[in-house]
Amino acid sequence: MEKDTKLTIEQAVKRAYNKMPEEFFAIDLINKTRQYLGTQPFDTTILRKLRLIRQKDFQNFGWRCIDIKTAKYKKTTL
Repeated sequence: MEKDTKLTIEQAVKRAYNKMPEEFFAIDLINKTRQYLGTQPFDTTILRKLRLIRQKDFQNFGWRCIDIKTAKYKKTTL
């Protein structure tokens, strides 16, 4: 997959989130985001953006951690 040089980290995280199944692991979201960006931002940067996106738009980007040991997330809505 070629990088899309016009994407911001936030846009790449949103795109990656939308490609994730109902339950997903954080590392899968991180790797997909990096694919879209073509760069290697820190894991914490990507996950921080994911939390900020959820805060702004829970209806479309709601999730919760269902297994803290494996960093497994589940998409949720209100």
